Amino acid sequence: MTDGKTDAKFIDDSFQRLTDTESKILEQIKENPTITQRQLANRLELSDSGVRYAMRELKEKGLLTRVGSNRNGGWKLIS
Repeated sequence: MTDGKTDAKFIDDSFQRLTDTESKILEQIKENPTITQRQLANRLELSDSGVRYAMRELKEKGLLTRVGSNRNGGWKLIS
């Protein structure tokens, strides 16, 4: 069982290990939670596969989750 301090430390460590791309993606999602991966790729001038890879990493780090359906859902930052 973990306490709040341990959870906060894990989150802090995760944020410190973000790549530049991951940080930019999180900023865009914070501004627009319903943004699509294709829109992210266009705005950040990245390939679609690069965005998919970075978002998969963010999900594995526990910082991002999908809410709702693929068609009508959005992204949620986990804090």
